[in-house]
Amino acid sequence: MQPMMLKNFSSGLPVRGHIKIGRKGAPRKSDGGKSFQLPEKLDHFIITTMERGEDKNFMLDDALMSSVSAITGDPVTRLTRIPIKLLYDDLALNFLTRYAAYEKPGKAFCSGDGVAANELQLDGKYAERLCPCDRVGQGFVASQGNPKCKPNGILTCEIDGAQSIGGVWKFTTTSWNTTRAILGQLAYYQILTGGPLAGLPLLMTVGQKQVTVGDKQQTIYMVGVEFPGTAEELREAGYQVALRRATANLKMETV
Repeated sequence: MQPMMLKNFSSGLPVRGHIKIGRKGAPRKSDGGKSFQLPEKLDHFIITTMERGEDKNFMLDDALMSSVSAITGDPVTRLTRIPIKLLYDDLALNFLTRYAAYEKPGKAFCSGDGVAANELQLDGKYAERLCPCDRVGQGFVASQGNPKCKPNGILTCEIDGAQSIGGVWKFTTTSWNTTRAILGQLAYYQILTGGPLAGLPLLMTVGQKQVTVGDKQQTIYMVGVEFPGTAEELREAGYQVALRRATANLKMETV
């Protein structure tokens, strides 16, 4: 029998954990007696496993956070930099983005790519519509059956300091500023390297930014993906990645 491979089957590395700048806060009780947890924002990264603790938060990966701390010099309880490597040269595979409005956690009411979207109808089916719409606007007021829409971005990467390979960590954001920054940075790096993104030594960073919402100044925390060096050093890093790939291909031909 001839060996077979599944056709049109999407493969992917298993998710080992999450990179976060927020978590669920302490449990509270509503007036009706129901328990809930408000989100709590952080000014630093935490790295989690895929297991949840009694507080319903993902459990911290203490060993990996200690390894990252040893590499960057940041305190283990306040990581502001994480050394990472991307898996692909395709920007979209590294950082999946879309517009999304959620009716309730885990159930997308509508999602789109900025040109077309699929929106949930009263009959429970999805229908195509134009994207984006007024739900994306800053002044839009969400209501039942008409939720607000935000950009959703998922960055997939490996973390330097992990004791094994074959798994990935994911960082999820709904921040306009963070989504724009990461998309812009990765596109710029690809221009400088001539294509390669996978394997470049990069740093996830988190820092403060002042923004104006209405007539008020607010402090937000924005995540970026930086190259720790000059443009010329980035070009050289891209060249070395391409050279290693070419050398590996020659070796495989020899084998």
